[in-house]
Amino acid sequence: TGRVSKVAKQPYLLANHPCSPQSCVPPVEFSLDGSTVVWSHFRFTSYGDLMASAIRLRTLPHGKVRTLYSTNAYCEMQIDPDFAGGRVVWLTASWPQDVSVNSSPPRQCEGTVETTALTMRLGQPPISLTTDGTIHDVQTNGTFITWEDTAASPPGCVCSGLVLLHTRTGQRIIIDRTVTASVLT
Repeated sequence: TGRVSKVAKQPYLLANHPCSPQSCVPPVEFSLDGSTVVWSHFRFTSYGDLMASAIRLRTLPHGKVRTLYSTNAYCEMQIDPDFAGGRVVWLTASWPQDVSVNSSPPRQCEGTVETTALTMRLGQPPISLTTDGTIHDVQTNGTFITWEDTAASPPGCVCSGLVLLHTRTGQRIIIDRTVTASVLT
């Protein structure tokens, strides 16, 4: 129809940013499957290190916003969701250090962001897929889930291992250990 509709609003205040430099926050993405959109929603509190974070869903154009998963945690965000066939996958990003600083906000998150993958079918509880903190680019087509894992690549390679999970059988295989980008269709 060519009509533009606002799906969600994300508040963002520089005064309570959780880390420095501000580019330290991982990318927050969205995914669209048919008329359903999922996205990462977050709010930084005045403490700086405490974040309210959620994966949200809305059926367009007029469906209600549903929170599928949420956390209220120090130095942790829910990010990078992908949605297909009634299944959502996303990453939990966490900073390894939570430090006190002599400024406003009084605390900040520091260190290299670690990411783990989660999944859920709509209406079911989430399941953790990984725990090692080296995951990125998690994707699903509803039946399969893929992610890139830097720990599964050869030493010295600026690449990742591509892991495939069949959701019905639970079988995991490493398809390739030298991937630099992947798209699951």
